Formats: sequence, C-alpha cells, structure tokens
Amino acid sequence: MGTSPSQVQHAEEKAVLVPTRYPGNDRYRSAAVCRRGHAASAALESVPLAGDFCSQCGSPVLRACTKCEARIRGSRYGIAGGYRPPDFCDRCGEAHPWASRQAMLYRLRDQLDSEALEDAERRKLEQLLEKLESPNVSAEDERRFVERLRSVAPRLMDEAKPVLRAVITQAVLKGLGL
Repeated sequence: MGTSPSQVQHAEEKAVLVPTRYPGNDRYRSAAVCRRGHAASAALESVPLAGDFCSQCGSPVLRACTKCEARIRGSRYGIAGGYRPPDFCDRCGEAHPWASRQAMLYRLRDQLDSEALEDAERRKLEQLLEKLESPNVSAEDERRFVERLRSVAPRLMDEAKPVLRAVITQAVLKGLGL
C-alpha cells in the first residue's frame, strides 16, 4: 500500500501547524541562574553553561526549580536579549532563591486572597499587609501582621512561613518562634 501525493501533502501541512521547534511544546528555553539571580545562560539549549558557579558573585548556578526540578524558564524562542530570570517556577509556583521582597509580598497577598476569611478579618490583614509593603515597615507592624495571621488563619500561616521568612526581619521571627 503506497502513500498518495495528496496524503503526503496533507501530512506536511499538518506538520507545519505543530510547533515542533519548541521542546515539549514549551515556547521558552531553559535557563541557568545563580542563587542571587544573575543569568548565566538564558538559553541552555544554544548557549551551554561553562561552569557551576556564577562569574559575577561565585554563587552556585541552578538549572532547575529547587522544589519540583522543572527547568528554569529562560528566554522565549525567537526573542533575543532582555532576559530577566523569573521570580517563581512556572510549573509549581515556588519562589526561586533570587525572588525579591516585593515578589514575596505579592505571593503573600495571593495566598491571603485565596483564604476563606470573614470580611472584617480580611480587611484588617490587608491593612497590615499594606504596612508590610512599605520599605520603612516597623518591627511592631511585622509582629502585628504575623500574630493576626496566626490567630485568624492558622492554615495560611503554615503555608506562608517560607514567604514570611523572606519578608519579616529575623529579630521579629525569632521573637515569634518562627
């Protein structure tokens, strides 16, 4: 049984519709980024990594998420230059080690938004979170937020501990037993 010319042409047309140049149908390359956020390679597939440590700061270079081991999203296929490493894993949502304080506060706000709370408690936590977002937040405001979160949303408190460790000062965390 042979293949007719029309079947071959039809198969070729279908092949054009499938983005086969994207590994796993992913439109992004894999990246290598040091723990401080310096991009060692935004496109590991075409620019292999020369070493295991950052040439700018000496920090270990990561090639995958520390939680789920998915590749770190690199530059988009067809786009050159301007790469900025993502703050979060695009597979599991885990913060990468270089995520900024602001990125971690966004994460905390997202966690708060998804929590089932009474309106009054939600408003109070949101007001306290706004104070946390200030660059000049006081240790007292940090303590109030954590204590309120612990009392009204204990489940969220457990989920938010990694984020809190990134945005709350060490002295306040130690005083609260975190």
